[in-house]
Amino acid sequence: MRSSKKKQALRERIEQAFDDAEYPGDDDLVVTDDDWEAAEIKAWLKGKHWRDLSLDALYAHNGAVWVLTPSAYRYYLPSYLLASLEDSPDTVYDSLLAALAPPPYGLGSPDQFAERVEALNALQRDAIRSFFRDAATDYDDLPDYIPNHCCPTYGGGG
Repeated sequence: MRSSKKKQALRERIEQAFDDAEYPGDDDLVVTDDDWEAAEIKAWLKGKHWRDLSLDALYAHNGAVWVLTPSAYRYYLPSYLLASLEDSPDTVYDSLLAALAPPPYGLGSPDQFAERVEALNALQRDAIRSFFRDAATDYDDLPDYIPNHCCPTYGGGG
């Protein structure tokens, strides 16, 4: 279990890394408006700052990361990272690991993954590496690919 001191340090690192993230605009939130789920997510996120998303709403929309554009992904990612610090590994946390893990470990195509990672700056990648390292030390049943493949993807070793 995470110590409150360790958790607070990771929380601060994530908040600092994404503090300058720019809202992508109302028309650049989801990759398509053609299905009801994406339209619902767009309506939910429209005009909202990433800090204003409630834990309950993030639980309800834990799969939203899959329909976000790369710029919306970058903007709202800290909400999901922070929510996962409060979450047990089966809702927001699992969705987030699948979204952050590189192919073939995560979901999505290599091109989608590359677009998302390229949108992140060095501080943001470092915060994600810290998140993975924290996950690797806190969960006994975490898959081996997390420290071995995810950390290097974001610019650092395991």
